[in-house]
Amino acid sequence: MAPPGCLTGPVLVGSSTDGVLERVREELERRGHAATVLGPGAYARRVSVTITGCRARVEPDVPLLLRARGAQEEDACAVAEALALAGALSASPVVNRPAPALPAAPSSREALEYLMCAGRLHPSLLVDERRSDGGPVDGAAFEQEPLPGGQGGGKPGTAVRFRERMPAGWVYQKVLVVGNRCWLYHETVAAAPEIRRLSLEAAAAAGLAFCCLYWRAALPGPGRSGLQLRLARVSPQPTEAELADLAGAAVSAVADLLLA
Repeated sequence: MAPPGCLTGPVLVGSSTDGVLERVREELERRGHAATVLGPGAYARRVSVTITGCRARVEPDVPLLLRARGAQEEDACAVAEALALAGALSASPVVNRPAPALPAAPSSREALEYLMCAGRLHPSLLVDERRSDGGPVDGAAFEQEPLPGGQGGGKPGTAVRFRERMPAGWVYQKVLVVGNRCWLYHETVAAAPEIRRLSLEAAAAAGLAFCCLYWRAALPGPGRSGLQLRLARVSPQPTEAELADLAGAAVSAVADLLLA
């Protein structure tokens, strides 16, 4: 028998107010599996990783869903490191297992930069950007987008990023990815196979088994021979609002991964 308080079932790491985690917990319970929802700091204090030579042991080694990257605590860096290490080395199923050089539950920007810098996604598939500290920007070709904090070298809250303007005739296409399955929110028969393929490749390369991707797409038509795509955003922790009418399918698919 497991000691009192020992984690023996799936662990869902994130905020106690995360509606997606609660729905996954309820789905697992409906299937007869008790899951525990823990904040990042609480999980970090209850997990240990032992590395001996080429072997690693994570205790407790249980199915894991990572929906939060760190904690609002003094030891936030240590918490984030514990999440990344345990997530990467666990033998049990891990939904959003950290990719090399990425923290657990990366931000959209970290995921995109990793894909580009690691050569996992061709630069031509990414929306072009300029930074406020990179010199003059052509306002006709780029539009301004706020950045949090002082990432652009200005005063806190005033930094900006410039992204290429979306040409006329292009549309946004949102894709939900869970494991090796994906759903298009706005089904376009002609473009669906290629968008699905690239979405699965991008998500897998970023170590995200559960995410939403936002593409800018120009569909084949007069004067355009083939599909053109640019990846504009990755949502590593999609909210209930983002999942919308596919929330039920997403939750069920995530539970399948955790119990595989």
